[in-house]
Parts: sequence; C-alpha cells; structure tokens
Amino acid sequence: MDSDLNLNSHIKAITSSAFYHLKNIAKIRGIVSKPDLERLIHAFVSSRLDYCNGLLTGLSKRAVRSSASVSALASCRRLTPEGLRIALVGKTGCGKSSTGNTILGRQEEFYAKTSGKSVTQICRKAVSFVDGRRVAVVDTPGLFDTSLSNEETIKETVKSISLLAPGPHAFLLLIQIGRFTEEEQRAVEYIKRAFGKGAEKYIMILFTCGDNLEHDKMNIDDYIRDSDPALKKLIADCGNRFHVFNNRNKEHTQVKELLQKIDHMVEENGGSFYTSEMPEKKLKTKTHS
Repeated sequence: MDSDLNLNSHIKAITSSAFYHLKNIAKIRGIVSKPDLERLIHAFVSSRLDYCNGLLTGLSKRAVRSSASVSALASCRRLTPEGLRIALVGKTGCGKSSTGNTILGRQEEFYAKTSGKSVTQICRKAVSFVDGRRVAVVDTPGLFDTSLSNEETIKETVKSISLLAPGPHAFLLLIQIGRFTEEEQRAVEYIKRAFGKGAEKYIMILFTCGDNLEHDKMNIDDYIRDSDPALKKLIADCGNRFHVFNNRNKEHTQVKELLQKIDHMVEENGGSFYTSEMPEKKLKTKTHS
C-alpha cells in the first residue's frame, strides 16, 4: 500500500513538472529559432526520461516480492523510448568515421578515408533513428595523432560530453583487428585521464576490420584467445565487453547486436550514463600544473 502511494506521488511530481515546463516552452516558441526550440524540447525530454529510468531501476529493486510487478517494470524500462548516446574513441586509422556511418546506417555523416593522419580533428556529432530509436554518435579526434598534441586531443575529446548531453551511455574504444599497438595498450588510462575515474565502466571495445577474421577463417573468440596478454588485459579492464564490426558488411545484424550489448551495459550500470564534474576544469588544472 505504501509503495503504491509512493509510486503515485512520483507520477504526480513528474506530470506536474512536465506540464509546467511544457507551458513555458509554449510561451517562447514564437521568439526563439526552430533549432533552439528543438534543442530545448530534446533537453527536456532527455532529462525526464533519464529521471524516469533511474526511478524505474530503484522501484524494480524494491519490487522483488511480486514477480508480476518486476516483469511489468522490466517491460516498462525496455519500452522507454530513450535514445542512445555514443562516443567513438580510438587511434588514427582505426575506422571511427566508417563505424559511425555504419551505426547510423548512412554513408555521408562522417567523412572517412584511408590516411595516416587523423581525418577528424574536432568532435563531430550525427544523429539518426536506428530500429525506431534515436541514436547520437560523436566522432572524436584520433588518439596519439601527430598533427595534434596529446593535450589538444584530450581537450577536444572532452567536448564529446557536452555534445552528448546530459552524458554518453557508452565510450566505444575502437581497435583494428591485427593492429594492437603499444599506444593502444594505454588507451583506457588515456580515457580515464580525459574523463576521470569511473569512465571505464562505460567503455566497450569495438574491434574493426572484422573482414580480416573472415579471411583468416577465425571468429573473434579465437582471435582473443590467441592474442598477446596486453590485449587480454585491456579487454579485462573494460569489463570483458567487446564487439566486432565489419564496415564493409552492410548487414544490419552487427549494428543491432552492438546496440543490444550497449543496452546490457547500461542496465549493468543501473540505467545510468556517464557524467563527470567539470572534466574541462580538471583538464585545465592538469595542463597548467
């Protein structure tokens, strides 16, 4: 009985808040630009959905005495139409731009070409609807790129947080099959330096050039089993979360499976996304120290 009253009070608070904010948005719709209005509405919807997801997570943990209520809450969480926010991180030439295009189902969103120099030198965001849900992807500059200093690259990469406000659900760390370098061994530490402690909970390794495995008649499990200890350690540091992509393969199955794995990671993180207290301020402190 008390739990029902508690749930009702939460519902009333959400609807009251929603009505208040929507009424204010309606008042200014004629005096702001359409893009600004769309950003405002998206920010409102995202914040409400994030709050509801957090609430549902807490309620489902307290509802263990009723299997029916647990099932209903789980279904509600699956049906919550919140989009995914993804940051692509990796060394120059690992296929970040091509991967962004594959995820979004488009070829023109991110400029991709074979080059030893980073094609992406500033963070760039693109959004599309994938299987009926909104997916936002930010392509970041190549790690350890010679055309930018490490501090410049970190500074620019940190901007992905604001582009994916209120925060990314996943950092996809891209590593090309057959090209695991000493620099990539330090990738997790690099991400932690840029985004702070706790960021590793949101990292998933995405192996690119999966067609190389097909050529060698291997699967990803065989590849990892035969890899050197440094790669195995990196995978372990990322919670043994990984996926493999073939950007030459246009079948949607690999994208669907990736998003399912990200959903599972989000669920393991309590339905949350990555947030950090002013990472740019921390970076400035490190830069000037």
